[in-house]
Amino acid sequence: MKASITDLVANGLCTGCGICTSESAGALEMKWNEDGFLIPVHNGQKYDMERTVKLCPFNPSPDDSIKDEDVLSLKYLKDTTQYDDRVGRFLNTYVGYSNQFRSTSSSGGIATYVFKQLLILNIVDYIYIVKEDNGSYSYQLFNNIEEIESVSKTRYIPVTMESLFKQINCLDGKIGISGVACFVKAIRLKQHYHPDLYQKKFHF
Repeated sequence: MKASITDLVANGLCTGCGICTSESAGALEMKWNEDGFLIPVHNGQKYDMERTVKLCPFNPSPDDSIKDEDVLSLKYLKDTTQYDDRVGRFLNTYVGYSNQFRSTSSSGGIATYVFKQLLILNIVDYIYIVKEDNGSYSYQLFNNIEEIESVSKTRYIPVTMESLFKQINCLDGKIGISGVACFVKAIRLKQHYHPDLYQKKFHF
């Protein structure tokens, strides 16, 4: 018997990315549980269980074509020149900080600097990152260069990408996304099963 999203949540495998909601036709919604984590909750409507599980980064029975991160990297990181069996494929690794954002950031300001440069150089048209709003935190879309500076600092708090795929079909252009590894994998799985999303050319 194949696992359902409910099974994955019950076994502690859900990290709250929210990607499953984008395939559920409104039947799954991200809600806070009693432990303070965001999880998908079934509202009783019918939905395609198999489609939702296929996008989960912790699907216990993935298709062979996307069976693990190494296989996914062959598809999405074709231009990488280096490989390490502990971290996978990559172009290079760096350490550093931003002179401009270091004093207002948690970890040197590199992410804020990169976000700003992505917009200035027109590498992406939007940035999808976490922002505080009246004491709560959530992912939000930005395309204003000056606003990027207001979201400096790392947020170690549960968030979900549920809103991204409610908005994405109304957006033209490329999107840069800040996310933990499992969130990024979820988006890659979404692109795999929806090739039209290649046009969005997500950057991480």
